[in-house]
Amino acid sequence: MIRHFLSIPSGRYIKDEINEEDIRFIIWNTLEKAPYKHPYINPMDRNIEETSHSFFRILDEEYETAPANDTLQDFFMDFKGKENANHKLRWLFGHTYLTEPSVQEYIAQVTETDKFIIPCGPLALFLHEWIDLLTNGETECWEEIEGLYPAIPEISDEMKERNHHTYQLFTQGTNGARIVYLEGYKELHRFLTQVLQWPDDSNHTLPQMKEHKDFIMMVNSEKGILLAKDICKYISDPLNPMYDAATAAQEAFSLLTIPTKCPPDLMEYVINNHYIPDAQFPEFGERTGSKECGLYSPQLLIILLQGRLDSPHRYFVHQRSTFSKVFHILQSSMSNIRHCFFGKECLMRSHNHIVERQKTG
Repeated sequence: MIRHFLSIPSGRYIKDEINEEDIRFIIWNTLEKAPYKHPYINPMDRNIEETSHSFFRILDEEYETAPANDTLQDFFMDFKGKENANHKLRWLFGHTYLTEPSVQEYIAQVTETDKFIIPCGPLALFLHEWIDLLTNGETECWEEIEGLYPAIPEISDEMKERNHHTYQLFTQGTNGARIVYLEGYKELHRFLTQVLQWPDDSNHTLPQMKEHKDFIMMVNSEKGILLAKDICKYISDPLNPMYDAATAAQEAFSLLTIPTKCPPDLMEYVINNHYIPDAQFPEFGERTGSKECGLYSPQLLIILLQGRLDSPHRYFVHQRSTFSKVFHILQSSMSNIRHCFFGKECLMRSHNHIVERQKTG
């Protein structure tokens, strides 16, 4: 995964060994996620490369003789009571050098149960996945912790039928395309009411989206509908009439570095189809849209977006909204959408009928 990020020839990267690129990534990730305002840090920066090289020489020299970290493994092999288990899980979730950078912006608002369903660390793993790795799969005692191993909710037959109906309406209205680019709220309103045939009322037409300039809607026959806003200018899809190469060169990189800006499924679509060719590293003018930079690898999304692409039941809708408004919409007949609402007030996910929330910066 790190090899894809830093564009390393496969022969040079040795899995389960110390790699200089791994050290470089950890340094960059820690600096980039520093909790103070700073410009974007180029992962190819010479200072980072030189520092990682210095560290690598030390670690490589000691690697064969350094003892295994049995203390860390023993620490997670068992626990003394529920409170001790939660103490260890809290530390693992957001207070280690690997996991803290990814969650420090909102960790103060994360509840005891939130930490089970929010991925953390540079690989965006769930806590139970970290536990599996740290215990070499010996997780019997951890399986007793309620919520740590959440069951994957199944989509009901009724929901599947509703999603399939939405998929049919969507593709009929787009000449077979699974994605549509809409300029302004008026076009969004038209698509919702005339193409998807939703009721023309405030519960279904997303009036809180009026302030935004453009929208992307994407449909999946099982998951439902995805909605993103204000990013059409960055995407060179032939179906997108609003693409602007100059704007993309200046701003498209934010799709990869701001976790809430582009839904993971949409980003996977963009990456796989090479639709951000003009994106550049800020302040450096280096193109990120070239294959040499590795940004067309879907594996990179997990690192940069802290998102999960492997769940069949996750689909996201982006919008600014208050919690009460979002919850009201989730309870309405728009339940055929999988929601992920990002805004100043809250981040929400919907896993069928499970609504999860956390603060964002």
